Amino acid sequence: MSPRSKPSPSSTHTQALLRGIILGLAFFIPILAVVKNAATIRTWMDGLSTLPVVNSISRDFKTGLDVAGELFKEKSDLFYQSDTSLIWSIEKNELTIPETEYAWHRQDLEAKLNQKFGHRKMNGAHRFLDYIERYRSLAIQEMIYSHIPASIKLAQGILESDAGKSYLARSTNNHFGIKCLKKKGSMRDGLLTDSDFSHNRMAIDCFQQTDDHEWDRFEVYTNIADSYRRHTNLLTQSKRYNWMIDAYHTGIDYKVSKKWFGKETVPYYAAWTIGLKESGYATSKRYAQKVAYIIETYELWRIDYSVVSAVP
Repeated sequence: MSPRSKPSPSSTHTQALLRGIILGLAFFIPILAVVKNAATIRTWMDGLSTLPVVNSISRDFKTGLDVAGELFKEKSDLFYQSDTSLIWSIEKNELTIPETEYAWHRQDLEAKLNQKFGHRKMNGAHRFLDYIERYRSLAIQEMIYSHIPASIKLAQGILESDAGKSYLARSTNNHFGIKCLKKKGSMRDGLLTDSDFSHNRMAIDCFQQTDDHEWDRFEVYTNIADSYRRHTNLLTQSKRYNWMIDAYHTGIDYKVSKKWFGKETVPYYAAWTIGLKESGYATSKRYAQKVAYIIETYELWRIDYSVVSAVP
């Protein structure tokens, strides 16, 4: 047998180069795929992909002034200037929400969503729509009372309570994830008891459920209406949140950082969700997007418009 011939130096270098290229591609292709699909991956990791929502703010959103003309601006100015007359009307059951061209109708939305969603997402959409129909009147009442958009309240209620189906919501009537507060000097070693927490006067008890910590306690309410009013009181009476009521008015577009929605101008409700996140309402990194996309998908801004148009 003839001795095996040794590969030439050039052949060796070529093989090494090819191996290097293959290894490099094996390393960089996944990285490129991750970078290219970063938004999709982030959406999946943050739970957005499981929500029956669109994942963007529409480019053709119309401000209230565009939709309803100068009359809407006049109504909006009156709405944000008035307090007691509207509350009196609500208490006397004299306020009626007019039927307008931008009124919220479930059937119209279902027809639109059926064209966008598959069977699984439509099941989730039906749950969200059920929630909106059930609690819309509470959100409207609280908007008139406080100027907090009904769209924000309904979307937060949907997200925080899983459209009223979460164990916490069913056990406590707490639809907004509002926690009891730890008392000063309470234990931090896992031996916390109910007596170490205090709740708002509107609540009747504290309920333990793991959230950020295993010892977290959430407020318990007699009924869901109290949960809605408690949310209103939290946002209106705390300096952390109440600045948004004057800062973001229904029907107006606002300038924000592009990091939130990929654009510098967004509708008032998206600005609200950014404010909630920046003010520390929730720890989820995509909380603003989740709430805004619920409003966007289910056109909850229509309810806000109708409330503003009802100003006497």
